[in-house]
Amino acid sequence: PKNGMFIAFPETIKNCVTDVSPGFWRIQAAKFSFGTSSILLINSYFPTDSRRAAADDNELVETLGHIREIIRKNEFTSLLWAGDINADFIRDTSHTRTVNDYVEELGLTKSWDMFDIDFTHCHEQLGMTYLSTLDHFFWSDTFNAGIRSAGALHLPGNTSDHSPVYCEVEVDDIQQDHSTPAPGKPRPSWKRASQDQKENFKEVLE
Repeated sequence: PKNGMFIAFPETIKNCVTDVSPGFWRIQAAKFSFGTSSILLINSYFPTDSRRAAADDNELVETLGHIREIIRKNEFTSLLWAGDINADFIRDTSHTRTVNDYVEELGLTKSWDMFDIDFTHCHEQLGMTYLSTLDHFFWSDTFNAGIRSAGALHLPGNTSDHSPVYCEVEVDDIQQDHSTPAPGKPRPSWKRASQDQKENFKEVLE
């Protein structure tokens, strides 16, 4: 995990996973190798759209550049790119045009062109509610047959402005390791600590 981002996967397939993250705080990436197939998964958190027709998109271009490098440096059969792209493609802004042009350049499919969605982001301001679609999945044509479903979950208990989004994929040739893992090292649990223990910890930390 870093800056609120993380990629998690079952312990049983850890031997199939390689971390190929670029060391750039807005991008994480992992390569999943299953028999004859391999998936490059990219997780991203994009800069905010200024909503201007012309804007300084240097940070956006830098982020896209790191994605380009990940794709260039890794061999894979399918690409799945996910994240908070901060781009609602119904807007005509410099940000959305730049992202859209890049997605089209790579020949990727947009998740919400294939699956219906109402919104992924809800913002309230001055008594008004604004809905937008900022979170996306993009995938290569080689993955079209493997995408089963995608959508957003509008959960009452969710305190974030963003709704969780999901994409269900089907992958063949997964070899899972069901051997018993070595016992983990005991770690202190903050949730189970008493108030005195928490205060003592803070004092020691100072």
